[in-house]
Amino acid sequence: NLEGTVYIASPTSVQRIFSADLSYRKGAWVLHMLRGVLGTEAFFDLLAAYRDRFAYGSATTADLESVAEEVAGRDLGWFFAEWVYGGGAPAYRSGWREHEIGGQRYLEISLEQTQADPVFTMPLELEVLAGGRPLRTTLWNHGRLQHFLLPVPAPVAAVDVDPDDWILTRSVRDAAFVGGPPKVVAVALAPGSPLRAGETLVLEIGFHEDVVIDAADVRLLRADGLEVALDVSYDSVTFTSTVRSLHPLSGGRYELVLGDTVVDADGGLPLDGEMVDAAGRPLLPSGDGLPGGAAVIGLEVLGSRRPSQRLHPQP
Repeated sequence: NLEGTVYIASPTSVQRIFSADLSYRKGAWVLHMLRGVLGTEAFFDLLAAYRDRFAYGSATTADLESVAEEVAGRDLGWFFAEWVYGGGAPAYRSGWREHEIGGQRYLEISLEQTQADPVFTMPLELEVLAGGRPLRTTLWNHGRLQHFLLPVPAPVAAVDVDPDDWILTRSVRDAAFVGGPPKVVAVALAPGSPLRAGETLVLEIGFHEDVVIDAADVRLLRADGLEVALDVSYDSVTFTSTVRSLHPLSGGRYELVLGDTVVDADGGLPLDGEMVDAAGRPLLPSGDGLPGGAAVIGLEVLGSRRPSQRLHPQP
């Protein structure tokens, strides 16, 4: 029974309290998923802490959630809302295709939740068979339809969603790939273009698919708010945009902002742009899997120091 909840709001029915489907089978699977979310070591730390705090007494669901969050060091309200207090379960449908851009191979995944229930937020494990080797990664799935772009070392033969059955699902099915928004895959200084005071900036920005972009979509802002005039060109063969400052740059911190007015050439979906994760770490390829959101690339212009020719977004 996927529709009912593990939580019993009004425990007046002995039959409901001891429901084989909800209290035992679904309840056990919810704990199994919580172990997957926390990791095995943290999960058993949770059980030990919960036992120490409430042994020979009573506890509520809210008490379990509180101890779990203490052990995990993060909010778990989303998990309890979905799997303890809420009913239903996700049904996943996924497709994939490959790209080779600038000598790097990428796997693009379209992942859709097809159930009538609201969207479920879950870390979703993926096993990719690339070059005869299984590779594991975890996707943060929180949208009805998301697209993920993953660097891979070799051609992909197969993709397996939730290979170890961590998640209680209605179904997991393969399907044709569904196109998604463009992502930034590379940010680099043009060859021979040092990033130092008194020089003009020449920056190359690579996308994973063909886009529509012009000068109105790109802004270069100095830390004091001054906007630098730019020339923006685009090569539809390499999916690379070249951004040039029209004047030499002074030293200091800058932000290059690609608006989500950049869209893919075929479907018109806006850029999936966010360039840092929740901890502020830079991410390439860009995006959270959903269309929309500017890409912000941090730059620092230093005296005569010559940085690496490949830049990474800065928090």
